[in-house]
Amino acid sequence: MFATLAHYLNGAPARPDAVAADIPAKTPDGEATRMRRWVLQKHVWVELLDEAGFTEITVDVLPAATGGPRTADTLLVGAYHPSRAGPRSAQGPGAEREERLMLPAAD
Repeated sequence: MFATLAHYLNGAPARPDAVAADIPAKTPDGEATRMRRWVLQKHVWVELLDEAGFTEITVDVLPAATGGPRTADTLLVGAYHPSRAGPRSAQGPGAEREERLMLPAAD
């Protein structure tokens, strides 16, 4: 399970392909730097996860809590990877074990 931006904070739409953007950022000390940000359309996340062997892929859109110039909807992406055997919490012993994909949450 991970969360990411559904579109850029400046209002630009998410990318239709798996290409990252380098956006301006600041270090904790205030120094200017660049940050790699993956702002992808829902179908791109689904395709990437499917190609990596994940199943039961879900993508939900969580609307921005407030309006404003730097707010954005959030994609909440979930998936399972069947590569490891073991019990899943909802299915009991012997079922495939739940494995979550963990990526940094969007700001």
